[in-house]
Parts: sequence; structure tokens; C-alpha cells
Amino acid sequence: MLDLAGQVLRLSEGRSLSGGADCEPALASNGRAVLTNTEVLRPGLPPLRLARPGADLAGAFFLTDTTVLAVYDPGKNRPVRLPDGLVNYERRATPQQLQAPNAFVLRVRNGQPVSSFRYRGYYEGMGYSVPHFSLPAAHISYLLDEKHGLYLVPMAAGAPTVLKFAEMPRFVPPQIAQEVRFEMQGEDAQFAFYADTLNPRRVRYQRLQD
Repeated sequence: MLDLAGQVLRLSEGRSLSGGADCEPALASNGRAVLTNTEVLRPGLPPLRLARPGADLAGAFFLTDTTVLAVYDPGKNRPVRLPDGLVNYERRATPQQLQAPNAFVLRVRNGQPVSSFRYRGYYEGMGYSVPHFSLPAAHISYLLDEKHGLYLVPMAAGAPTVLKFAEMPRFVPPQIAQEVRFEMQGEDAQFAFYADTLNPRRVRYQRLQD
């Protein structure tokens, strides 16, 4: 972050080519917060750090100008010695960590959670991916879990819900006027969704490729 004279005010980690969270630098719509790969910066306040003990940040993005969604991968990579003497790393998490919520809607102002839930739809390749799409017209954000369906995260206060693939009809043309089409890439498949802006739980879908 630079000031208008080009002086460095703050350095934050970014996403490297080999790993990191799915978290692009972003400015809140009201201009009063900046999301980086590790924290939320707010004028006149200390940075809101997104790190949590016993987990790695998988991804984060603004829901509104006052809330941010942060998703975590529980456990930590630990060294494991292989039979040939080489050392590899594997993620280990306790059963409690695997059952506890790992996605949090946080208030930008104070970091307090508005809601939390368990989400398994993220995946890791060359860094984490959290497939999501925000639909401001319906005040909702969709998270893809390619094995189960969509998580609907309200932009206003409210608990997230799950819309299973079995509850979504397959898309048959034509597209309806109030539908918004968007695509999301999972770990093994790509999907197109057609969401009704008047009813965000009314979604049709296509499986585009495996």
C-alpha cells in the first residue's frame, strides 16, 4: 500500500504461483476497507488479521462493505519421514477440527463473527480455490460444493443454507428474463448456474465438463 507520494505504507503477503489463499486484493464498495491476502486494513484501526490458530486461510472476499467471508482449511502441514528417508508434508487435523465450523462471516469493524458454518467445497491445487459468485440483486453469495450443491450465504444478516443438486432442476433453454447465468469451476467439474434474482433458492444448473 502506497501513499499519494509513492511511499510504502504497508506490505502484505500476496498469493504466490505455488500456493496461498484464494484472496485477491479488494477495496470495499464504500472505500473504507482494503482486503489483502492476510488481513483487512481500515483507516484509524489496527489491521484485522485473518489468521486463525490450527488452520490455514483458504480464501476470503467481501460480502458487503461491512462484512467479509473467510474460509479456513483446518489442521496444519506437518513433516512425515518416508521409508526412503525423505521428508514429506501432510495435513493433519483432529476430528474436532474437522467437525467445527471453518467458514466465518466477519464484521469488518471489529472482526466479530456474524455467522459460521462448515464448508467443504474449497480445494487446493497451485494454491487454494474457493469457488464463489456474488449476486447483489438477490443479496446472496453462492459457494460451490461440487459434491453436494450450493451454499447460499446472505449478504444481510442470516444463517447460510445449502441448496443440494437434487433440489435444482437441470437447465433447459430458454433462459428466463430474471435469471442470472454464472459459471463456477470445481476441482473436477465445471458448472453453469441460472439463479432467479427474485428467489435466490430457485436455481437451474448445467454440468459443463468433467
